[in-house]
Amino acid sequence: MWNKAAYSFHMGAWSLWLGAAMLFALSTRNPFYLLLITSVAVAINRGINAQASKSSHHEAQTVARDTATQAQGLLLRTVVAIAFVVALLKGLSYHIGATVLFSLPDAWPVIGGPITAEGMAAAAIDGLSILTVLAVFTTFGAGADYYAILRSVPPFMHQVALVTSIAITFVPQTITRFGEIREAQALRGHKVRRIGDLVPLIMPLLAGGMERSMNLAEAMESRGFSRASANGRKVPAVILQSGLALGLGFVLAGGALFALLPSIPWAVWLLIAAGVALVAWTLRSVGAGLKRTRYRRSVWRPTDTPLAIVCAGVLAILLTFRFVAPSLLSYNPFLRIAMPRFDVTVALTIVALLTPLAIVRLDNRQQTAGISTAQPSQQQASAANKATRKRYQP
Repeated sequence: MWNKAAYSFHMGAWSLWLGAAMLFALSTRNPFYLLLITSVAVAINRGINAQASKSSHHEAQTVARDTATQAQGLLLRTVVAIAFVVALLKGLSYHIGATVLFSLPDAWPVIGGPITAEGMAAAAIDGLSILTVLAVFTTFGAGADYYAILRSVPPFMHQVALVTSIAITFVPQTITRFGEIREAQALRGHKVRRIGDLVPLIMPLLAGGMERSMNLAEAMESRGFSRASANGRKVPAVILQSGLALGLGFVLAGGALFALLPSIPWAVWLLIAAGVALVAWTLRSVGAGLKRTRYRRSVWRPTDTPLAIVCAGVLAILLTFRFVAPSLLSYNPFLRIAMPRFDVTVALTIVALLTPLAIVRLDNRQQTAGISTAQPSQQQASAANKATRKRYQP
């Protein structure tokens, strides 16, 4: 149902890496830092895929992985092209800035007026931010074990986690299926020259998706998913809905009271805390009667400890930058464009996120060393067997 990760880390350590990388990607507008985060994510993704290719001993697994990689490359190029077009159109809609590149007729809607370098730079940074987030999530998907994700969620979110895990794996499975259909149609001489030529690719993809959905639904039904436990304590729907509604209402009211009662912020925070506590109590009461058994628990390996320590340190440094020196991460091309600031400390903090790549390469070297040390032992055993046979020959 789910694909096992090519090189899986413990979900605790790997989630820390995702949190650090995503917090960096969403906290900065500096193009230098965004490019550096993207490069780090791409390098880790390639390292994980390379390790998976070396560990794939079966030809079918290697072919399937190559097909999936090609399909992912096609999807990535499509997303990059769409992001570029969106950034270009958004840049043409900005008319703020001192450096005017050219002007379009004022009668043109939205894009009519002066086109400035500051507006184009701001739009390019927006597109780069989208690509950075995409690169980080793609790398997280390459090293995440979806079984571990499903096992790590609280009991009351079991059904939500199940649906989310299926949704997460839908895109990789669709990409793999699209690559297989494309290769099969190419062997039959099919070429895409116009929009109508996409029908032989899209129709089998939709039919295959429906078939996989039906098979998955039948498999889940046969295994008893979505059935209530006989020993579980069922919470009435009225209490559940009332608890969630009141808790969320307290949180929203507290957020609105910040503008109405700025003189007593402690009361506002108390109301928000009460709303969060009510929601947490309601969800906990739902999951109190659920019991889950584990066939296999996640193992915290020695390599997960340095990854968790480094990612926790990166998070601490990033939060320090956000509160102590926010100017190190910010960049605004308006009103006159200027060269973004580049701080070595921030760059080294981002480079520290390459720790998973170092772990993967270290593991690869250890495996290579183990194979090389095993070969002399096999040669020595073979030589000993030959000497024994020669000794006892008449």
